[in-house]
Amino acid sequence: MIEVKNLTLHQRGEALLDGVSFKWKNGLIYGVLGDAESGKDCLLRAMAGVVSPDGGQIKINGFDLEREPMQAKACIGFLPKDAPLPAELTVAEHLHFVAEARGISFERAVRLVNRALESVGLEEYRHALCASLSGYRASCLGLAQTLVGKQDILLLEEPTAGLDPSRVSAFRALLSEIGEGRTLILSTSSVEEIRKLCDHVLLLSGGRVELDLPVEEIGSELGARFRAGRTEEERSRRLRRHETVLERDGEYELIDTDDEKEGRA
Repeated sequence: MIEVKNLTLHQRGEALLDGVSFKWKNGLIYGVLGDAESGKDCLLRAMAGVVSPDGGQIKINGFDLEREPMQAKACIGFLPKDAPLPAELTVAEHLHFVAEARGISFERAVRLVNRALESVGLEEYRHALCASLSGYRASCLGLAQTLVGKQDILLLEEPTAGLDPSRVSAFRALLSEIGEGRTLILSTSSVEEIRKLCDHVLLLSGGRVELDLPVEEIGSELGARFRAGRTEEERSRRLRRHETVLERDGEYELIDTDDEKEGRA
């Protein structure tokens, strides 16, 4: 069970997360949908314990992330976006390093590494240098490192971002397979990815929850709400950059205040 209550996070006076709350059961694939400034990646990082929220509570399988961080983090595998891989290590060496960092014995690590490589289809690349992997196989290796351990909740930050379009479907199929018997929580800006991969969607806009529903209950509303959220975020972003937004008959016109000043001069 994942419980988030009234989560808030501010940076330089701006609310990145603003009262986010939800309660999810284990065993499903959850998608956190939003634009770059929606707070979706901040939410995953807070749930992984990478960043500390200003307020609120996160419980992972009953463990309070703030009060019981070791127990809560032991349930989590986290794959950040564009996670670096050690160029000088082989695929197997990297996964053994991850296992050692997690305090796993060598004997058990051998079994876990073999199982992880098999799960993501990288058995034949175990002796290849990480630097030699294609973008798709590097993403598979990133996923493999989240599987080394007892983690049953995987947090994946935009896992298909940057992949060659021809490989996206294959990687989504891999995520779906990995998700069987586990809880996957991924952030994305793709409505299509939500529809094809996820069981449940959390739509964020400006750090606030817009929707929190099973995908099958959303229908055509999801795309419309997402586009509306993007429009609102863009207006807010332009305002923060000291631009003027004028509304005329329901339409919005953006005027750069610096240009106006130059024109008046």
